[in-house]
Formats: sequence, structure tokens, C-alpha cells
Amino acid sequence: MQEVIDYGDLQRAYTTVMTTLDRMYRKHLVDRVVAPRSRAFRYTPRLTQAEWERAAATETVAQVLRLGTSAACPLSYLVEAIVEHDARLLDDLRGLVDEARRRETEKSSKTKQQSLRVSTDCHQAGRARAGPC
Repeated sequence: MQEVIDYGDLQRAYTTVMTTLDRMYRKHLVDRVVAPRSRAFRYTPRLTQAEWERAAATETVAQVLRLGTSAACPLSYLVEAIVEHDARLLDDLRGLVDEARRRETEKSSKTKQQSLRVSTDCHQAGRARAGPC
């Protein structure tokens, strides 16, 4: 705990920092262990900075997509925000969408192939037993 206060130039009371860390622990945002040769807790984040940013962005986009009755409206808001930030990112977005489509197509194709294989195997087994599968 003292490390938190020493690390940053925190202008907060010890009890405020402790309460905040305890709440973060109860929300599973940090882990805590008893520090060696001490009764104090040592806190560590459960997520890296990159993981935290991804989770926050994913949740924010999911909330935006739940706003309208049509998914097209929130998507248009996303595109508007991208254009306002940096229109060149639209090319990056197109590449990401194309890659996601490629992965989904491959996944769908594999699922269909597996389903067809199971159906064929079942059909052949049925003929061997002379009964339905």
C-alpha cells in the first residue's frame, strides 16, 4: 500500500487509497497478496494496459451497438467518429473488416465440411448396418 502512495504524487489520504484499492479488488480489477514479512497487502493489476484498453473499447462499442433498433445507425456513428479523428483510419477499418470476413468465411466453411463429413459417415454407417443413422 505504501508503494502506491510513494509511486505517484498522490494527494489523497491513506484511507481513500485503501478504500479504492479494496473496491478494485472486490470488482476483480486487482489481485492482492500479503507482502513478505509484513501484514500489508501488495496489489497488482489483473489486466495489462493493452488488455484494459481492449476491454474498455469492446464494452463501449457493444454499448453503442445496443443503442438503436438497427445496427447500421451506431455503425454510422462509429464511422463519423473515425472520420473526425483521422479519415485515413477508414482504410485500416476496411482491412480489419475484410480480415474478419475472411476468418468467418473460413470458419463457416470448416463447420459445413465437418457437418457434411459427420452426415456422410453416419450415412455410410447406416448402410453397413442396413438401418437409419
